[in-house]
Amino acid sequence: MPGQSANPNATVHFYRRALLAGATKPSVYCDGQDMAHVQSGRILTVEIPAGNHYFSADPKHGGFQLDTESGHEYFLRLDYTPNTSNIWRLYSVLLT
Repeated sequence: MPGQSANPNATVHFYRRALLAGATKPSVYCDGQDMAHVQSGRILTVEIPAGNHYFSADPKHGGFQLDTESGHEYFLRLDYTPNTSNIWRLYSVLLT
């Protein structure tokens, strides 16, 4: 509509497949801030200011940078890796 501005935020969807490790609710972090806990088989959607952000599932074990743009959507998958010291990891998912 005329006079309305576009959403200045980016939308980020965190999702977690249903796994045997379903009792745990790992955190997801954006720029070191604990955003939320993601339950097994669930999707968590948040809006963040557009710009460069650092995402991780465990701040001690690394993550990745993502340059988000206003009005765009991003999908990040949360996975459990039992063969590497039982660590939760976030992965960006490219949609074409």
